[in-house]
Amino acid sequence: MTTVQLTQADLPPRLVTPGVLNHDAIDAFTHGQCHALAIALGEALDAPLAAVVAWEYKYDDQWEDIANGGADLGVLAEVWHHVVVVLDDDRFLDATGVRSCEEVLFECGATDPDLFEIVPVTADQLTALHRFGGGVAPDVEVARTFVPAVLERYLGA
Repeated sequence: MTTVQLTQADLPPRLVTPGVLNHDAIDAFTHGQCHALAIALGEALDAPLAAVVAWEYKYDDQWEDIANGGADLGVLAEVWHHVVVVLDDDRFLDATGVRSCEEVLFECGATDPDLFEIVPVTADQLTALHRFGGGVAPDVEVARTFVPAVLERYLGA
């Protein structure tokens, strides 16, 4: 068994069996390692990647001191929620299947479409993201073992 670390601090790392797309693997690749699976699927399909981002207010001492002179106002910051593979203009692929833009946004909790969007992203950006406080490093080697199962299940390939 291989451990795939989730970015959510309140959840333990999820144990997955390489190549077996079961509940634990889907959970791991939708709650912390979605960027790893997107990179691996993007490589296999030669397809672009996209991130679901939201603009959210962040309140903490660091942001207050830097941006607001210590005021308790918070800062509007871009927050990455999920990463998918772009199949075409309105179809995206991740560990849960092929979904439309609206479905992806809904699954990410997009209650206000003005604050959420799907933007292009590169594998290099995703690999570097964790170094700047954006979660864990993508475990692409483990993710690659799931590519055949994802493609078989959702694309019949």
